[in-house]
Amino acid sequence: MDVRTRFAEDVCYVCGCKTNRCCKGCRSVFYCSEAHRQKHWEDHTEACLEIRAAVTNLKEAEDTFIGRNRPEYRNLRGILADMERGKAPGPEVECFCTVFCSPVMMARFNLITAYHQVNSHRGTVNACNTAITTQFLGKCDPMKIRCITANLLVRVGSKQNAYDFIRFWLINGDKYRCQGTNPKPFIPLRNTDAFEPCRRLIKPFKKASVSPPASFLVPLALLKFKLLIDIKNLRNLQLLRTKLPFDVVHMIKKYFYTTDIMKRRHDISRIDTLRGYERVIKKLEKDLDTLFEICGQAFEGRYVVWRCFFEQDPKNQARRYSKEVQKIYNYSADAWMETPGGYEWILKKLGEACDRELFGEDRIKAAAQVAHFERELRSKSDRMDDMSVDSSEFEEEDDADSDIPYFESEDYKESLYESLSESFDFGFGYP
Repeated sequence: MDVRTRFAEDVCYVCGCKTNRCCKGCRSVFYCSEAHRQKHWEDHTEACLEIRAAVTNLKEAEDTFIGRNRPEYRNLRGILADMERGKAPGPEVECFCTVFCSPVMMARFNLITAYHQVNSHRGTVNACNTAITTQFLGKCDPMKIRCITANLLVRVGSKQNAYDFIRFWLINGDKYRCQGTNPKPFIPLRNTDAFEPCRRLIKPFKKASVSPPASFLVPLALLKFKLLIDIKNLRNLQLLRTKLPFDVVHMIKKYFYTTDIMKRRHDISRIDTLRGYERVIKKLEKDLDTLFEICGQAFEGRYVVWRCFFEQDPKNQARRYSKEVQKIYNYSADAWMETPGGYEWILKKLGEACDRELFGEDRIKAAAQVAHFERELRSKSDRMDDMSVDSSEFEEEDDADSDIPYFESEDYKESLYESLSESFDFGFGYP
């Protein structure tokens, strides 16, 4: 797994234009002008101050740690500098899992949380890089942040690294130990097959009569969904071969690879028939069905992991569920929303669950509610696409709601709640 996530092109948080000027306090939000920075400052102040405090606390914790602890830990600055350059620490580096290391690891966890609350692309990238660095320092994951790292990698990191990371922890789990004279290599998996059937990863859990961790299966489902979208786009491109020359289709084919996994899979690029694409699509859909059902039955059951995405006020309503469900929602919801068709797929699967679990009049009501919500979600998404206007027209406006992403707006939350809250109360109920 790579030590650092590469930065993508940054855009202004207010108007969305390309820029390279960031907030000097947190270095997680970008603005194209001083006017836009001042316009967003009132909303950004709290998050910016939290990041500054978290960075200061981490520096103080590391300085205290280096001065007081054993010699093998005193090269922390050198280790962090090597990771900044992309070099992973070797097996000779001691794992930061002892009680003496807990202040440093806790400070790093607080910094990850502060970065994630900014809700910007660079803030998420910073959170991802901090999480990866923390994983390499605490190889046996003493802070239990592996599920957070997996979600952040799927959202902004390398998808191949994300799959390698998820596969490593699904196979090893709490069995991984960094102690001993010959510790196992940390995350030795590289470029594993992301198209392999999920049953290979889930089979050991079934043999042991243990439920697989849903905290890893939700980001794994999102990763599989992204691959499914790419394959379906390639299949649709294949249909154009009857109308376009072969050379043109072959030339534009590479632009349909949105993930690094697809770019490395030469066997996928060599598929030249509709039947070949349909075979891959069928396998991915089967994996997604399996992951959806396993996550739906996890924790309190009754699909709470997926239903939590459709609450009227998810961050508050999630408190009714276990801490694991809250963690999954907090670090997965935005990634699913940013993926085109992600929420629609979850809604479709919840509708199928209603059809299976409910009977009689309840089934009819739930199906009508889900169908109504699906139409509303599509129509609102289309309207948001049509409203793309030059940002200069909004330069003088004081409308605070214009800076709020659609999926965080009150209208969106109300439409979600009205369409789904009653539907799933018919048979599933709340815990």
